[in-house]
Amino acid sequence: MEFNLKHILKEYDIKQKELAAILNVKPPAISKYVNKTRKMSAEQIKTLAKHLNVTVDYLYHESSDKTVTISKIDLDKIREYQKAIYEILEKYK
Repeated sequence: MEFNLKHILKEYDIKQKELAAILNVKPPAISKYVNKTRKMSAEQIKTLAKHLNVTVDYLYHESSDKTVTISKIDLDKIREYQKAIYEILEKYK
């Protein structure tokens, strides 16, 4: 199963040259991926999904949900910021 890289580039307004830099490959490789004459590696697909802040399933249209699972570290930081915001808001009540 493949995903439509051309569609993804258009949807996220990313140029092939930019994607080449993101994936650490030369621009001609991106052209081959877009034209489906070469396949992206699993690691490259994960890197693309991470850069776009979407799931790999979303890239393959197996999910319409763009949501990315938040790691425990990120969740702890969010809770820390949330607590700080609540403390600031309490001062203004």
